[in-house]
Amino acid sequence: MVMQRFLTYFKPWLIAVSKGGALIVAYRLLDQIRARMQRPPLDLSDVVTAATIALLTLALFCAARAWGEWCRFKIRRFRGWGAITN
Repeated sequence: MVMQRFLTYFKPWLIAVSKGGALIVAYRLLDQIRARMQRPPLDLSDVVTAATIALLTLALFCAARAWGEWCRFKIRRFRGWGAITN
């Protein structure tokens, strides 16, 4: 009971904090790699461009997945119709 209550209240918070922490760690890791390769520091426009590309790619993936599920639903309906007439 106590564990269930704890997970109900703190699991979303824990997930949000871990996602934010993962982004910070990933940025620091990429910054260290950039420093070792002696590249110039990232400009704000570079970060915004990368974030925009990542969001558009994610949106395209989600749209393709939704379209695939819709097509699968339609095909399943036709398959059921063919089975009824046989």
